[in-house]
Amino acid sequence: MSDGAMTTLRDRLARLPQALGTWLTAPAPHAAQRMGLFRIVFALFYLWHLSRYHAVAVAYWPGEPLPVLGIAWVPDGLPAAVYLGLEAVVIGLLVLLMIGHRTQLVTVLLLVVGGFYEAFFIAQHYGGSTVFLTVYIPLFMALAGSWGREYSLDAYLHGGHREEALARPAEEGFHLMPVRATLIVASALFLSAGLLKVMAGGTWLTYTRIMPDTVLHAITENAAAGLPVAPIGRWLSEATWLHDPLRYGVVAFESLFWLALFGGRLRLLIFGAALLFHSLNGIWVNVTFTPFLVFYLMFVDWEAWKQRLGRVLPSVPRWPTLPSAVLVGGSLVLALTAAASWNLHPGLRDVVSAGGLLTEETLMYPVLPIALFMIGRALVGAPKTRSTTTRPSKEAPKAGTAPA
Repeated sequence: MSDGAMTTLRDRLARLPQALGTWLTAPAPHAAQRMGLFRIVFALFYLWHLSRYHAVAVAYWPGEPLPVLGIAWVPDGLPAAVYLGLEAVVIGLLVLLMIGHRTQLVTVLLLVVGGFYEAFFIAQHYGGSTVFLTVYIPLFMALAGSWGREYSLDAYLHGGHREEALARPAEEGFHLMPVRATLIVASALFLSAGLLKVMAGGTWLTYTRIMPDTVLHAITENAAAGLPVAPIGRWLSEATWLHDPLRYGVVAFESLFWLALFGGRLRLLIFGAALLFHSLNGIWVNVTFTPFLVFYLMFVDWEAWKQRLGRVLPSVPRWPTLPSAVLVGGSLVLALTAAASWNLHPGLRDVVSAGGLLTEETLMYPVLPIALFMIGRALVGAPKTRSTTTRPSKEAPKAGTAPA
């Protein structure tokens, strides 16, 4: 390589950190509002996730001491009260997160306590695909998140007293840094999964029946657990013409997921294909990656949907003017009540899970048409894009809004 080419390469590598910073903080329409609403969606989704498992069951699982989070050894056979206590703390934290009280502190506590609690289920193979819900999203929100700036009790209480903390306009992209950082992690994990399937020791290129046999194994496990059995297993096993396209298709999809980093129609197509894969697996095979759905929810423009719904739905009155102590005390009481009523019957668990109707499988039925719409939108026509630059406002940025 010539000296000129080496110099050009070094210059481009030197500009990479600046380019990454520019991409991470690229302006976006009403970014702060999007994150504030996503905080509420995230807390509700997390509560639904917890409604699927019972903490008291962990106390009766056999096994060796569990390496929880890789740093602490927790002995087997702890009293059931320990697990129930952990569950109650996580429930209370999620309610406070939804309200938006002491948001950053609650996010850090949720990362630590929620991750610790989830580790018990992961160790018993009950918590697959939850790492983004319980670790990555809370981690990035704790490090660089501002999802408590809008639609939160914090914003309501301190909007008039902390203008210096809210000085940046809501369109600035720094609010979306955790979202884009999570996308980088997801892209790296998908790429590594695709590469491991074809590298030395991988079976996807040599084992031609890996997809139908994997499906048959999953269906057999579902049948043993009393779950509905779909007839696709036998059909897929006999449809030999599909074996190679499925093998190579999965590897190609995982290896190309990083194209979502470029946004636009590519991201819409990649996300739509992923949701189609998840929904068909959940509906036909009862193999679900439902907790991972929260990753895709990060990219929804919740503020735009709120504005659309606001045109057809009656307006919801804002909070009344009450002393700060009353609002804070009410939030704490609500969190304690939610934690105490979680395992009652009927209780909050039944409300969140719609009486047991909202399961990992049933949730995939509305996901399927959404996935097909996203794929069609990406292939037929590009979604409307908005300019990433905004005119400077003549007015000072408004303080955080109260939950509506």
